[in-house]
Amino acid sequence: MSDPQAQNLGEQGSGAQSPGAQSPGAQSPGAQTSGDQSQDDQRESQNEDAGVAVGDRVSLAQSPPYLKTADAMPMLRPPDLIGLEDEGLVIEQRPGQTWVVKFDRGSFLIDTPYLRKLG
Repeated sequence: MSDPQAQNLGEQGSGAQSPGAQSPGAQSPGAQTSGDQSQDDQRESQNEDAGVAVGDRVSLAQSPPYLKTADAMPMLRPPDLIGLEDEGLVIEQRPGQTWVVKFDRGSFLIDTPYLRKLG
């Protein structure tokens, strides 16, 4: 005689996936989602729109409310240290559309809206 409960357990287990199969929503660890790709595209387009890149000569388009030094321990400095006519060199890009710009009076972290690319 066979046990009815044993038969039910066997039927429930028949729907299991093989060990190598993935569920429809699963991805391999190195796969990039379309959301990640669109974020990368958006960052690239923001850089192109800004017109600023590492190595560019820039000046201030408008005076920021304060200047933040690009030192290991940043300090806030008054905005009148750098005039609108002073030229600087973009050294590197930081997160959030912030750039390290080296002027004669030091290196500062400056956001894109405050920068103007020089010809």
